[in-house]
Amino acid sequence: MPRLLAILGLVVAGLAALDPLVARWLEAASSERSQRQRLETFRHVVFRSFEQTQQSVESGISRSYRELAALPEQKSRLEVRVFAIGNSAGLFALAPAELERRLAQAYPTRAIRVLPLLIPDIGVRDERVLVRAALAKGADLVLLLPNLKGLILGYEARMRYVRELFGAAEDLPPLERPGAALRRGLVRHWSTFRVRDELRGLLVEAVDEHLPGDPRSAEREAVERAFQEIARAARRRDVAGLLAAYARHGLDRFVPEAMPRREIPPDAPVFRVMGRTAESVRAAGVRGVAVFLPVNPLFRDPEATRGFEAVRIDDPTLRMLARRSLAVYQRAGFATADLLDALPPEAFIDLVHANADGMQRFTQRVAAIVIGLLQDVSAQAP
Repeated sequence: MPRLLAILGLVVAGLAALDPLVARWLEAASSERSQRQRLETFRHVVFRSFEQTQQSVESGISRSYRELAALPEQKSRLEVRVFAIGNSAGLFALAPAELERRLAQAYPTRAIRVLPLLIPDIGVRDERVLVRAALAKGADLVLLLPNLKGLILGYEARMRYVRELFGAAEDLPPLERPGAALRRGLVRHWSTFRVRDELRGLLVEAVDEHLPGDPRSAEREAVERAFQEIARAARRRDVAGLLAAYARHGLDRFVPEAMPRREIPPDAPVFRVMGRTAESVRAAGVRGVAVFLPVNPLFRDPEATRGFEAVRIDDPTLRMLARRSLAVYQRAGFATADLLDALPPEAFIDLVHANADGMQRFTQRVAAIVIGLLQDVSAQAP
């Protein structure tokens, strides 16, 4: 009997010793599973962003306008509205739903809303129009995402559709105003006219649903394979392999164009437009933050791009652009962050567009920045 009790005691002691180990193992397994699920969510968001760039840009603009128009101008005293504004580089870098989730965790007593106005191919003049629209909808914080692509596109307004939907009459060139007034009325108030591009996309999806198999699933798998191959080549810092992957998967448009060393003066038109946008945020008494987006370091590496000068980006010129861009916003009282070097080569699809891993990392960094800034906004709210 004493021997049996001793054995039972040893078993109980062993189980007691194993208990915390098992608990830690289960916790680690649960965390790993949660991480996989979260990464899958980011992959879905990146794929949707990729789809949006393949479709008509007007369709994405129309959806953004429809969502903004449905947002009431009046809000509850607990609601905090964060508007994220940028081009396709921002669309691939930032996951608005994940940012909203993290902000809501930090401020559980507030109703946090992150409202994206991330539209491919817009220029800084278009961003100014979008900022005014955000301010009119009660923005508490405006998050701007300046980046290399936006600076390359320049200061010209590129999207007439943005000005027609979101802008005022003065946003249109004088010669366009008479005819544009009628078109603006149609676009803003006749939903069928406005969403014709959206309807075309919905029709394609409806046809896909009745075809054998799952075309969208197959397309996503093909895109995922391409992105994974691109990431593997980038991890090896293999520019030749990266360019071959673009060609093999029909993604030649992702190949960057070289940016040689050049001087862009601080008073260049693009910086003046950015300055006016920033001042409009300050004049409205709204908190502003500007985050310069990451750029793939592989294409900035002279050694890695040796023999591939056609895709090399001059790093000193890029850093000068980032400094001058953020200085513009700092003068208007914005908080700023330079995340130019925030991501490794394997976190990109191309020069400026992040993949799922890059989006996850970048959104986490931005959340940490915005959480601190919302302390002021939250304190000022009634």
